[in-house]
Amino acid sequence: MGYKLRKGDHVELLKPDPNYGSNSSCTVAYYLATVLRPPALQKNLVFVEYHHHQQQEDTDDDIELIMVKGYVDLKIVRPAPPPQLHQCFKVGDDVDVYFDKHKLWRRAIVEDVLEYSKYKLTFIINNSQQQQHDHVHVVDHWNLRLHRDWTDDGSWVPPLDLFQQKNQLPNTQMKKPPKNLKLKITLRNTSMSMIPAPPEASAFKIGQLVEVSSDEEGFKGAWFLAKVIHCKPNANFLIEYLTLKTDDESQPLREEIHIDYIRPLPPQLPPPPCYHRLQLVDALYNDGWWVGMISKILKHSRYIVYFHTSNEEMEFQHSNLRPHQDWIAGKWKIASKLYQKVVCCAWKQLKWLCFEKHALSEPKSTAIKKLKIVINKEAPKAEFHEGMKVEVKSDEPGYEDSWYSALIAESIGKGKYLVEYLTLKTDDGSKLLVEEAKASDIRPYPPNIRRPYSYTLLEMVDVWYNDGWWVGQIGRVLSRQRYSVYFKKTCEELEFDHSHLRPHIEWFDGKWSPASWA
Repeated sequence: MGYKLRKGDHVELLKPDPNYGSNSSCTVAYYLATVLRPPALQKNLVFVEYHHHQQQEDTDDDIELIMVKGYVDLKIVRPAPPPQLHQCFKVGDDVDVYFDKHKLWRRAIVEDVLEYSKYKLTFIINNSQQQQHDHVHVVDHWNLRLHRDWTDDGSWVPPLDLFQQKNQLPNTQMKKPPKNLKLKITLRNTSMSMIPAPPEASAFKIGQLVEVSSDEEGFKGAWFLAKVIHCKPNANFLIEYLTLKTDDESQPLREEIHIDYIRPLPPQLPPPPCYHRLQLVDALYNDGWWVGMISKILKHSRYIVYFHTSNEEMEFQHSNLRPHQDWIAGKWKIASKLYQKVVCCAWKQLKWLCFEKHALSEPKSTAIKKLKIVINKEAPKAEFHEGMKVEVKSDEPGYEDSWYSALIAESIGKGKYLVEYLTLKTDDGSKLLVEEAKASDIRPYPPNIRRPYSYTLLEMVDVWYNDGWWVGQIGRVLSRQRYSVYFKKTCEELEFDHSHLRPHIEWFDGKWSPASWA
């Protein structure tokens, strides 16, 4: 085994895969199991609990899943690999696919990378002569992990990276706390001993994994993975980079860094199925995470990312991006709105400068004509006409951030309209409600956007509730078809089915635009 089993350990059993009939004796799957009793007298057996697949009577197809307890041979037991939340996959990768219905992992090969974090796979079937590939399947990213084999000396092949080693501590390295521990306390007659250490001194521990930034030209806006080696005076730390090396590349680079340029590792958020335009992200580039903004969405899960520190744009795969988070006052927060406005302004300025440079390179008369068009151009205003279907915003207390379907009855001047609601009625319920509304509270009826895949944590949505669409944010994903949604204005959190949600989009400058995460 290479490590010691303890009660409650999560392990995997290598057993025949019931999905392949006659081939199942050679094709194995990885069953989830829990150790109930570690090996004792019979050291080659361990008592575990796992799901067993039993063929139902009177049918050849359906398999019944039952929970069983029993002894299994240690030769078919291995530890459960650590989570791989940010693992990227490419064509040809050897992976495992999780099937919740059967509570097991099956081995497969990545055949193609699809949109919306999906992959096309073929499953591997072993027979006595060679490996064969089964028919093609399409699966979601979160159901995949890199395939690894557990060796007799207690290691993984291919080996784990530093993140995964942190998440999995072998039992052989776990020490029991000493019994009958006695403390010897010495009191010194000095006031200095009563003064607590400054908060900086205990901010990061030796050996802790952190991210480090720099003000050096060419490296602004980037965060690099490092390890704390030693605590220095004046809130400085000696750190060792995990991805950067010395000039001769003989050893990892070490530097003394002030605490202001160090932060803990950000929490691993589940990757969204797609990023939105103007959303802040971190892009993996040159061995570090660089803060940028999605400026354009391309095909095949690719994006153009703008970096405001260098005024550059580059193309990235979806798998090389992560949602941007800020470390503020000792807490992680999703991309601050103030910082996002700064980046957006810088990006718009870059676009204007690029246009100006292009325009001035043309003949003078043409350049002046183009510049006049841009300077005099105003944001298009929505024109509402009688009978037009629209949505009207409510500003009444308790109804903020809600939109209701209506028809324009007539224009009454001074930027105001009479609207007839399609879902709201008068107090006596006899007819549809008609009231006056400002043009600033009216927008065209949004396009019908279907969302076949699941919403993700912290994603902005509109929820159908009390005869209107309410703006909210996914607070918890309860299942793939049910969510807990948080409403900021009312500080409420309610549960809704997938069918009661729609992607949140905003009417801005005469166009519909996807909303960035809050």
